[in-house]
Amino acid sequence: LQAKAPGKFKVLPVEGIDASDEALYANTNFIEKEKDSVAILTEPTADGFARGIIAAIEDPAMARAVGERARRLAVQERLTWPTAEAPVYKALLGMKLSVKEFCDLDDISVLHCFKVWAEGDDEILASLCWGLLFRELFKSIDVTCITDPEWLSVIRQTLADRIDAISGESAYELFYDQPADTPYDAPGGEAAQILIRSPDGTLTDFASLSPMSCVLAEQLTFKRIHFAQHYRQTVADVLAKY
Repeated sequence: LQAKAPGKFKVLPVEGIDASDEALYANTNFIEKEKDSVAILTEPTADGFARGIIAAIEDPAMARAVGERARRLAVQERLTWPTAEAPVYKALLGMKLSVKEFCDLDDISVLHCFKVWAEGDDEILASLCWGLLFRELFKSIDVTCITDPEWLSVIRQTLADRIDAISGESAYELFYDQPADTPYDAPGGEAAQILIRSPDGTLTDFASLSPMSCVLAEQLTFKRIHFAQHYRQTVADVLAKY
């Protein structure tokens, strides 16, 4: 590449490495020598690691519930495993990890916690972990057709109340899901829209010039309610009334 396109590519100064893919990884000597520099990279990614693990699991909503329940128990000092010194425990609480702890933290560590928690004393955490391990996953229902936000809010609250009334835990067994952190808000939303500057300097909302943003919003927007499968009939009864 350097011979055919001189000046267009930069090569990191890595000594003793011939293959470019090897240069993407830091060896232990570098980590020990540049602890402060490496810490800048690992500190903000500790929380991101947990989100990455959750996203890779078959049911992210259920995995998120496991993380939130385990975090609550850890804060209350009721989480019996792992120990407070373990990287997973520190990651749950958003604590700073050392370089070694960050390197030791992987999906196997989290999966092992799921297995231990599935046999633990906390019924909610055990039920969620058991479901993840043995495919008793959350069920979901699409409510995109419900366009009135107030109506949808009433349905969600009614479902939560019904689940709590039968000794459930809606905070961990019921989730609402929709797109978030989008590049810009849907037409009519509160966030600033994309503006087009005309030759005379006038700024015009892109949605008023083209139907593209409206069409994309309709195609990409979804609203789903996820719930523990043993509440299937409860959810069906509530939705039947609306």
